[in-house]
Amino acid sequence: MTRLHNIAIAALASLAVLVSARAESIHVAPTGDDSAAGSASAPVATPHRAQELARKLIAAGLKEDLTVVLHGGTYYLPRPLSFGPGDGGSDDGKGGGRRVTWTAAPNERVILSGGRRIAGFAPAGTIPLKAPATEAPADKKAPAAKTAALYQVDLGDVKAGRWDFRQLWVDGRRAVRARTPDMDADPRYDRLLGAELKTDLSAHALKMPKERLAKWANLGDVEVIVLNNWATCQKRAESVDVDAGTVALAGPHAKYFSSNRPRKGNPFFLENAREFLDSRGEWYLDRKSGVLTYCPREGEDLARCEVIAPVLTRLVEIAGTQAAAVRNLHLRGLALLHSDLPPAEGGHEGRQACFRYGGDKVSGSMPAAVTAEHAVGCSIVECEIAHLGGSAVLLRDGCHRNVMEGNRVHDVEGNGLGVGGPNDDTLAPRGNRISNNHVHHCGVRYLGAVGIWVGFAPGTIVSHNLVHDLPYTGISVGWQWNALSTVNAGHLIDDNHIFDVMKEVSDGGGIYTLGFQPGTRIRGNWIHDVQRSPFAHAAPNNGIFFDEGSKGFAVERNTIYRTSGKPIRFNQCQKDWHSWKENVLLEDPAAEPPATHPAKDAGLEKAWRKLAQ
Repeated sequence: MTRLHNIAIAALASLAVLVSARAESIHVAPTGDDSAAGSASAPVATPHRAQELARKLIAAGLKEDLTVVLHGGTYYLPRPLSFGPGDGGSDDGKGGGRRVTWTAAPNERVILSGGRRIAGFAPAGTIPLKAPATEAPADKKAPAAKTAALYQVDLGDVKAGRWDFRQLWVDGRRAVRARTPDMDADPRYDRLLGAELKTDLSAHALKMPKERLAKWANLGDVEVIVLNNWATCQKRAESVDVDAGTVALAGPHAKYFSSNRPRKGNPFFLENAREFLDSRGEWYLDRKSGVLTYCPREGEDLARCEVIAPVLTRLVEIAGTQAAAVRNLHLRGLALLHSDLPPAEGGHEGRQACFRYGGDKVSGSMPAAVTAEHAVGCSIVECEIAHLGGSAVLLRDGCHRNVMEGNRVHDVEGNGLGVGGPNDDTLAPRGNRISNNHVHHCGVRYLGAVGIWVGFAPGTIVSHNLVHDLPYTGISVGWQWNALSTVNAGHLIDDNHIFDVMKEVSDGGGIYTLGFQPGTRIRGNWIHDVQRSPFAHAAPNNGIFFDEGSKGFAVERNTIYRTSGKPIRFNQCQKDWHSWKENVLLEDPAAEPPATHPAKDAGLEKAWRKLAQ
């Protein structure tokens, strides 16, 4: 018995050594096999199989760091990659503990895609071009074409009701959902002639120029997008009266803030009818027949192009609980691409920062492709997060001491990077850092989007980010519309380079603030070229806009110039509620700051400047 007991102990010890040795890494490769061991020489094929192996090792009592190495290629995800408490490491609260890292192999490009590749397009006639081609002909001496070819493909899953999508990318470039006026028309919006929303919210109708209207074949799929003061309204058509020039919108309807609603003179466009497909780069999906129609841009050959439409609405979710957080989990060097955002019931009645009316200040947020709740000591580093419906990343309730650094975030329908939860000491995210990210071309559909959003999230650091080419605000901080105390305090908004923002709507700025946030610092930010679109129709656009209740900020060493409105603006707050030191604020639109201006080192730090290349 003793001998057998000793043998058993020896066997268990050997197994422990084996598990410990194997625990160091799990390998994934597109050419792998999910029945393999997950070693470097025998990788598995899918991230979800790697996750199963990782969970087994963690559950067995793994004591060492674990690295899941993804080798180069595209992994089309059948479902989101969901991480719970059993997928993370341990956290000692001081930056130590056992780490679990999902990383791209060195010098290899790894794509986790929520999309599906589409092939098999066939010629389907031509259309007369009602707008100029997106690109000029290669031979500039040749006359511009008067017609363009159409191509179609049958998608059985769409016809069967199993698939619908609102985005399409061709060789990594977002195609345009068929619309009128066209994206490259001048002007690219028309103007409402009137708007009526019943006080009981039972009906909502818009009056438009009659020439824009017709008895469209698939009326229920047509959408109306209206630019309000600082956000957009996007709703489906319910009926159209061509003679009266009116479109009744499908409900339910929400009550808007009085100055941020559709009304006479607001810019608008119509979208998603086959009848609107009249320009290169446009597409239309007929949900009834399952037929996708696309008009290629100059130089695109659909036999060789990579055409991708999204399947998933979420790519990665980190979901802990108050009792069991996800700890010490890290994503590094991954490309997180291709997600969709199905419309909410009643459409999107934009409130601010891609929140919508009809939800409260937390639940009304736009879904993001990457979300986290109750994540502690985790990070997203050196990732590309792009080609998305909805927002990119949102850290919510119970997310503490997490880091988003060195990421490139672009081609996003909604917000870029965000952190915020309820105004609650227990649940509000705390001590998170957003640094050295390149955030640009967000809000490509939802024009009330911001590059970086900080709601109720005390002690957030937003530093050394490069933020540009946005329809609305660059960095938004605070979520309380008065000067009452909240959990918010102690933010550091330092050394960010923000430019070419406020390109579509109004009443925002390079940096936008709300509420009483004691101990918060806005320092060393370089803000310039805050735009004013001809379609903006309300309040000014500024370098820093201190909106309702903004109080308690130390504003130091910022450089602000070339702003369409004044460099600084206050609304329902005042200058002496803040402290001021060594700011360069230039009102003359032709003025340039000295080369030694205090914010000259803002933007990406040296180690991360490759992100701007």
